[in-house]
Amino acid sequence: MHPLTGVLKIFVSEHLHYEEVPMNANAQGDGHVIHLKGKLSFLEVVRIARAHTSDFPMVRLDPEVRDRMVVIRGWLEKLIPRRVMYGINTGCGSNRNKIIPLADLIRYQKKYIMTHAVGFGQPLPREVVRAMMLLRVNSFSLNNSAMTVQLCELILDLLNMDITPVIPEFGSVGASGDLVPLAHLGAVLIGLPWAEVFYKGERRNAREVFTEVKLEHHVLQPKEAMGLTNGATFILANAALGVHDAFGLLTLANLGAALHAEAIRGELNAFDARIHEARHQDGQQIVASELRDLLAGSLRTTSEAQKIDFPDEKKRPDRRKRKGSRVQDAYSLRCAPQAHGAVYDALLNLATIVQNEINASTDNPLVFAGKRGKLSVLSGGNFHGDPLAIPLDAAIIALAKLASISNARLYRLLNPAWSFGLPADLAGSDDEDNTALMIAQYAVASRVMHAQGLAGAAFSALSIPTSMQQEDYVSNGANSAWGLRKTLGDLRSVLAVELLAGCQAVDLGTPHLGDLAVLGQGTKRGYDCIRQYVPMMHEDRSLYPDIQRVRELVTKGELLKALEHS
Repeated sequence: MHPLTGVLKIFVSEHLHYEEVPMNANAQGDGHVIHLKGKLSFLEVVRIARAHTSDFPMVRLDPEVRDRMVVIRGWLEKLIPRRVMYGINTGCGSNRNKIIPLADLIRYQKKYIMTHAVGFGQPLPREVVRAMMLLRVNSFSLNNSAMTVQLCELILDLLNMDITPVIPEFGSVGASGDLVPLAHLGAVLIGLPWAEVFYKGERRNAREVFTEVKLEHHVLQPKEAMGLTNGATFILANAALGVHDAFGLLTLANLGAALHAEAIRGELNAFDARIHEARHQDGQQIVASELRDLLAGSLRTTSEAQKIDFPDEKKRPDRRKRKGSRVQDAYSLRCAPQAHGAVYDALLNLATIVQNEINASTDNPLVFAGKRGKLSVLSGGNFHGDPLAIPLDAAIIALAKLASISNARLYRLLNPAWSFGLPADLAGSDDEDNTALMIAQYAVASRVMHAQGLAGAAFSALSIPTSMQQEDYVSNGANSAWGLRKTLGDLRSVLAVELLAGCQAVDLGTPHLGDLAVLGQGTKRGYDCIRQYVPMMHEDRSLYPDIQRVRELVTKGELLKALEHS
């Protein structure tokens, strides 16, 4: 998991009050036990989803929640023969008016899972499936679903034993819960013959693995098939993991902008706190503050440094008109606080909604306990994906914008007329046939346009009716979640090249700056981290390994960790 640094740390400190040791953890040997009671933190979900055997926190039902779950389930079972309740003793969707005989209720649960597990595509990533399992049981721990303890504990056994159900990536419309992907989880739990899991690095038949590890498949009880699949849990899992990573990428975009400022000896008045306080936008002020922190102590952005002409400075069209210090820089640098800050605001909105959703009851129907065992069983729509889908699409747009402004800065660095005299394409030698970073920017452009295409898709604005018009309006939030994952992948690639180019540009300017070639406190940490693995390019060389290494530093959080003390 990425370290708590940059804008992620700001979000956590201001909105989660989270500590590095899990909030509700109790020591167990070298690890921790996290007791589920509907109070999971945003970062606990990410940590558990991405945990490996070396840092596995064990997850259990809170003892009080477990006891209450037994009581609520008992009360519901007494009601089943006496009252018609949607999804408990009726069919689902357009079959809502079909009452299922008591003797057929157990058989119906299996039929429900078999007919709903119809997904397409490649298996979901391990971390997404683990997050789904954790989030579903955490929702059940609120005791508004009346699920059995046995079902919840079996899901947690899979989580704790690192047995990951094979769940196809496509099939949800994000309306009556993420029915299709969650039904594939159900297929593993009940032991359908074709169901598979990943265990110890291998894709295997679920029945064989259950036998090997001495787990019993679960016989779903009335309501459990629908309860398992109702809830926007696939969407939420992707949103939780994605928005966590997006905060980290925003900090790295700020690093890219700061390195750009030092490479072109930029004008820093645009980051003055007074400007940003005057607009009253929180994200803008946070980004401006982070840029000031990253650049603190820099001598490259002083008026003295700006007065130095680099060898290719004569190629700048307005060179004769410019006298003394810089007046102002292009939008991609000068407006970084406004542009990046708007991204922060979009991510903050999504993260706040995600945090609320993590500890929400999203089943249908929901069960509410009254006095002396009286239950209210209410049918509603908490499974609907729109509360997540719409802010997910806003986040996709925001991240696509972040990719666009990153590319704009990269593109300017490659042209001596715009880079204040840096060599064309940031070439490290005077060879006439240098290509340097020219084509790397082409590759970046391809990813930027892909991200822009995903932003233009506006998945949550699309809807197709299902279930004979009973479910006539769907969220399409699963595609929004898919779009977020793809956009994050694009942005990682874009930022990797911008950061690589920023370091190259800094190196190319160093010989001309003398004592003024001093990086800021934060940019120095980022620069040193990259240069630890990727040296400056003097002669043209294959850039693919360099770009992949920087992308790995971005993806695994190593670059963020380097900034932690800046």
